[in-house]
Amino acid sequence: RQATAHWLLGMLYLDLPAPPAARPHLEQAMRLSQELGSIYWIHVATSATAVLHILERNLKSAEKLLTDATTANLPVHWIGHDLFVWAQVQLLLARHDPAHALHLLDQAHQSVPAAAAPADTPRLAVLRGEALIALGQLEEAVTVLTRTQATLRMQGMRGQLWRSHVALGNLRHTRQEFDAARQEFDSARAIVEELAASLPDDQVRDTLLQRITALFPRRYRMSKRRRQAAKFGGLTDREREVAILVGQGKTNRAIADQLIIGERTVETHISNILAKLNYTSRQEIAAWAQAQGLVPTSQM
Repeated sequence: RQATAHWLLGMLYLDLPAPPAARPHLEQAMRLSQELGSIYWIHVATSATAVLHILERNLKSAEKLLTDATTANLPVHWIGHDLFVWAQVQLLLARHDPAHALHLLDQAHQSVPAAAAPADTPRLAVLRGEALIALGQLEEAVTVLTRTQATLRMQGMRGQLWRSHVALGNLRHTRQEFDAARQEFDSARAIVEELAASLPDDQVRDTLLQRITALFPRRYRMSKRRRQAAKFGGLTDREREVAILVGQGKTNRAIADQLIIGERTVETHISNILAKLNYTSRQEIAAWAQAQGLVPTSQM
């Protein structure tokens, strides 16, 4: 049970991806799997740890782990085999070898009876889409990734869903479908920001957001300030200040005095806030500010 718990937490952090947070859990999963002597858990923990090394750009360590874990007499469709393939394919993609990666995915798919596995698992399907994009097989990649997104949403696999949006965003950008690309990148960013909100460590959260943003073409990247504005309904820093004060029950005159601005300016800010949030009253602004954690309930 402890091995399972640490592995699950490690996988959750890998899917973000947040390697520093994943590392202690995966190290524990590796240690416990060795103590158990379970071939299944050794391979599962090894697969996840190899992906951790790939994310950290330590490709030689990842390759050594996967090579050492390969057992000649293991049946090809043992439980968890897709996780091992998942790690191997990511290593090949990190080494810019999409042709070999696609070949390995095809081998893995063919090795399992159709009744047991009629299609790639969602994790492998996302990697298939990435390999197809790298090989220039864009139409097939669109089909694979679009179909996979529906499965990922249904299964709640948001850690893989953001990755599929990034892949499709890059594909749309390559085809100069810039509006569609932006929609994909915005979807990826929204998922990651939602996932990151659950992280207790601010530094890990900021590193995660920077890591994901770096995957976007430059024209789609957002500064920290713009990410903050997007997070809070597009409100500027000043508009958020005004919303907070509205949430505290202050009048326009009191807000103007506190911010040292004119009362007409406060009215303009409130009009902008209402328009951006699609609200019609100060009460709605106050409720929104409280829901965003900008105003404690006790101050309303």
